[in-house]
Amino acid sequence: MKHHDPELEALPREIWAALPLNQRQKQVALGIMQGRTTKEIARRCGCDYRTVETYRLQIRERLGIRCARDVAPILAAEITRH
Repeated sequence: MKHHDPELEALPREIWAALPLNQRQKQVALGIMQGRTTKEIARRCGCDYRTVETYRLQIRERLGIRCARDVAPILAAEITRH
């Protein structure tokens, strides 16, 4: 099932297409970049905060990010690079 996020859809597709993330991971990544807490992201996505924690870990693994505090700056750099 596709989860539509107007904020995510407002960004150019080619930017997000370059990232090896599924739709839900992209929603969580956007929340991280916006400085939202795990619980805020969970409310916006309609899922449990523990699920968001899992997505955060998957994002780090897929992008090769070791430290959680580096996620937002690295995602921002990846997006602006494309």
